[in-house]
Amino acid sequence: MPVYYTTTLSDTIVKNELDNLFDDVIDGLFGNITGIDFRENAGIEIKKLAGSFQEMVITIDADEWGAANAIIAATPLPGSGGDMNWVATDAQWICTDTGDGTGTFNIVYGAYNSSGTWVTATTIASAVALPNAAGADDANDGRALEGGSVSLVFDTTEIPTAPNSIAIQVNAAGANVLSATTGFLTVSVTLKRLLQP
Repeated sequence: MPVYYTTTLSDTIVKNELDNLFDDVIDGLFGNITGIDFRENAGIEIKKLAGSFQEMVITIDADEWGAANAIIAATPLPGSGGDMNWVATDAQWICTDTGDGTGTFNIVYGAYNSSGTWVTATTIASAVALPNAAGADDANDGRALEGGSVSLVFDTTEIPTAPNSIAIQVNAAGANVLSATTGFLTVSVTLKRLLQP
């Protein structure tokens, strides 16, 4: 919003004109800033803008279970290995075959190293229970990250060039989890990060 200042007298500032000018600046500009108010390459830090965060949802699908510590599904994050500013803010899951109700899983962040071994850099949620054991193919769902957030810290020493991934890892195997031919476990994780200029 352009600000114009004019006086009725050529040499003397009139109090009410000055007051009106400041009122115009306060009421008209601050709180009502638009793109026209910024010059090109203004150098404003992106974290100071209202829309300075990026969010995305990662979905991981597993249709087979495994022994304890097994990675049963993983989804790589987009971007390069230098994208280390993600924070997990929410996780939800649904499973259509929870077996005997004693199986648990972890949601982890990491990668496979050069030896083909999964390395966990950050645990997003641990020992998430699959408690509904009313039948061999019984629907179950829940939330796995409540009341907080987890920063994804990547281990650049162990796995410096591998893609970053979020994975489902078996915690306690239980019995008959995902044993039905139509059974599946789907996990969604919401990620948030500050946009970089």
